Amino acid sequence: MRVVVGVALVATTLVGCGTSGSGNTAHLQGKITIGGQPLPDDAEGYIQFMTTAAGQAPPSSADINGSSYNAEGVPLGAVNVIFNITRLTGRMVREDNAPGATPYPEREDLVPRKHRSGLQVEITGDDDAFDFEL
Repeated sequence: MRVVVGVALVATTLVGCGTSGSGNTAHLQGKITIGGQPLPDDAEGYIQFMTTAAGQAPPSSADINGSSYNAEGVPLGAVNVIFNITRLTGRMVREDNAPGATPYPEREDLVPRKHRSGLQVEITGDDDAFDFEL
């Protein structure tokens, strides 16, 4: 797991760098890579910042465009970061392969299994280079 720990540690030392709007949220942006590589061009997804303690701002989410995200209203403090990154496989599938069920496009999950439950990070303020290596 290389969640760009250095970025997380640097972020925790930047307490005085300011926060967005209400004072209890931050504006984050950065890159998301998988295995050191940018996300495939056909990947789609979003990133969620889920609160882990009472008294934090509400959860926040942002679309992932290319390999980048730009998130407003990210709660300060400890958060669980959830990634939803998928792409179409080109196959059509049916729910439980049931006869008569309407087929739909199959999607594959690109998030490595070990990161599917999320990553714990500490958010201390605005950061325009809060990157994630999955």
